[in-house]
Amino acid sequence: MIVSRIACIAGLALAASGAWAQTGDEANGAAAGRQLFLDYCASCHGTAAKGDGPVASSLKQPPRDLTQLTHRHGGTFPRPDVLLVVDGRDLVLAHGTREMPIWGRELKRGTLSYGEQKVEAKLNAIIDYLETLQQP
Repeated sequence: MIVSRIACIAGLALAASGAWAQTGDEANGAAAGRQLFLDYCASCHGTAAKGDGPVASSLKQPPRDLTQLTHRHGGTFPRPDVLLVVDGRDLVLAHGTREMPIWGRELKRGTLSYGEQKVEAKLNAIIDYLETLQQP
């Protein structure tokens, strides 16, 4: 499947780039979350999180506009729900399996070799960043 190949190539490029080598301190806050978003999410969701990334047109289901999460949830940013999607506990069919190469083990909970706290910091940084992007 072409989408799987694209995701695999993107994941390999990410691993080779060394972008995964951030410390826990670097993964805190929306500023770090922006870079993590660009590394892990922008290929599908786009750099502005509008669902228009370079891979979006090849997907069976178009990516969501992540700037409208608060609007779609009655004016409150749905942080717990977003966390469930980003950390893989709430399976989104468009994301594929949790073994998706674009994320790999970097954002997988319970990855002892990488460190639960570092994963948690990255997840929270991405969500902090998404919260700053919300539009009415």
